[in-house]
Amino acid sequence: MSLPDTFAYYSHLEVERGLKTTLASGPRVVRMSSRNNPSSASTEKEGVWLVALASGNYCEKLGDATLVDSDLVTLQNYSFSGSFLPS
Repeated sequence: MSLPDTFAYYSHLEVERGLKTTLASGPRVVRMSSRNNPSSASTEKEGVWLVALASGNYCEKLGDATLVDSDLVTLQNYSFSGSFLPS
């Protein structure tokens, strides 16, 4: 069972809309699934990112706000040792 704010996106548009809503309420861990394209990820942890708002200003509840294109985000790549490292 996944958390209530865990989502799967299957198109570029779904990623854009979904992240603009979910990221407004807090940092997100994003993982690229290789299920539909086995050659896209060579290891299980490849393509895992921590995405956060650069400002750190989040809304209180999921769905209360949506990001706009001018909002800046930070990305941290997930290392193979299991910790987040600056990209």
